[in-house]
Amino acid sequence: MTVKKWETRTQGVMILEDIKDILGENSGISKLKLEIILFFKDNPETIDTAPMIAARLGRDTQAVERCLDELSAKDICVKLDERPYQASYIYAPSAHLLKTLAEVAPELSFHTKMELISMLLARPKKGD
Repeated sequence: MTVKKWETRTQGVMILEDIKDILGENSGISKLKLEIILFFKDNPETIDTAPMIAARLGRDTQAVERCLDELSAKDICVKLDERPYQASYIYAPSAHLLKTLAEVAPELSFHTKMELISMLLARPKKGD
């Protein structure tokens, strides 16, 4: 039995290729943007700078920052400019949930709020 090439790829790469097939070559969504979206989906508690996200993805910092700014303009992530020194980014659904939790449960610590967000937005594990 021959192992097909796609079977040896990671799940993330297969998803990226499936999305690319659905959207078509000229959809305007780059592989890097899709990687960033999947990164935030897999790590909804992440609030980080472009260089740190680039390092985690193993990608060029300037390219990641451009994509993050474009994704921020489309409300997929939120750019937090008020942080000292360098802007940070957070997944938009996480930012909206964080704001809502701050309004309805202000007594919760930031850490607890982020744990709740992570649980709410986590992808179900296979078999769940």
